[in-house]
Amino acid sequence: MKNLIISTILILIILGGWLLFFGYSENRIIELTDTIDTAIIPAAENDDWTKCSDQISEFKKNWLQYKRIASLFLNTEDIKEIDYAIAKAIYYIKAKDISNSSGELNSIREQLNFLIDNERLTFSNIF
Repeated sequence: MKNLIISTILILIILGGWLLFFGYSENRIIELTDTIDTAIIPAAENDDWTKCSDQISEFKKNWLQYKRIASLFLNTEDIKEIDYAIAKAIYYIKAKDISNSSGELNSIREQLNFLIDNERLTFSNIF
């Protein structure tokens, strides 16, 4: 009986930790995607490349903070793909290429949404 109680407590701790992370992760992903939609892409579309460059630098800083924690819980391949996309977006912004930069930023937004969708507790994600 003692082992059952200990196992139950450990499972509850693991599930509680995952639920805390998922709540944190969902909020951070929403913030990051909102930054792309409301700040970075509009600045690129308005040819305000200085503002766009500043915003993408701030976005990268926020992403790196989130990534430190997310790498403990999420698939590192997905995180690396987002890192690559951010690096490409930064260079497109430096080149003042509206088409490629907005395309890459939209790609980052979708990858972030997939990242959180793949971690939801759903039947399809379990099996």
